[in-house]
Amino acid sequence: MAYPETIKVRVKTFGPIDESSQEYTELRKKLADHKRFRVWDLESKCRIRGGVFHINTKHLFNNQSVTKEGLRIFDFADYSRHPSESNIRYGHYIENLDELNAARAEQFKCGYCGARRDGAQGQWCISCRGSQYLEPAQYALLEMRAVSDDSPRDSTVPLDVIRDIECRQAAAARKRVDARIEAMMKAAQQKVIDATREVTFLRICVDAGIGKLALDNLIYYRHSDSFCFGWRERVSPETARKIDSALGEHKGRYNVTIKVAGGE
Repeated sequence: MAYPETIKVRVKTFGPIDESSQEYTELRKKLADHKRFRVWDLESKCRIRGGVFHINTKHLFNNQSVTKEGLRIFDFADYSRHPSESNIRYGHYIENLDELNAARAEQFKCGYCGARRDGAQGQWCISCRGSQYLEPAQYALLEMRAVSDDSPRDSTVPLDVIRDIECRQAAAARKRVDARIEAMMKAAQQKVIDATREVTFLRICVDAGIGKLALDNLIYYRHSDSFCFGWRERVSPETARKIDSALGEHKGRYNVTIKVAGGE
């Protein structure tokens, strides 16, 4: 990396001043090479104090920066409180952009996924070529451009890049299909397991003489692998005792609960 991890900049503030004032006119001339960020400060939160800040260069942007101090500062922020007060201006700006702009010219990014790479002039991003959401109309966005370059990404996409995108997308689609098939097979297997357990218990109920109760008032909760008598209509204490006696040790083995009338 030809630029430092941190760039120290001095930020100055201005205003409130009238846009028709000589002071504002001179400020605009002075900052003619700064990319201006014009916005309404409707909640009066856009107040950056002047001073020295340290810009993190890991992810650079063409008109703003993130500082080590946890702030977002613009090259030139030009605010007004409200559209009805658009003539009153205040804001902040970075005094000297030379080192920051040099870093922006060195750091390249993909226009589709935002991947960064230094000195990648003439290259095309490989990070997002397998994306299932990438459409042919968006292929040109994969050209690596300097962060400082905000011109339209409309270059002709090289044939080898197109072919690689298609191959990567096909391979990624194959993986997704395989994953879906695996999930479907696991779900089908689990259904067989659940159905087998439910069938086995129903046969136990039939052999124990409570088959009708099982058909009328028994439910199997697959998510908890448990059975419940009385889920539709609570059973009488006498019926509950009959179920307990009929199931014996199977009641605990199959996680059976009984909802009794008058109970909780």
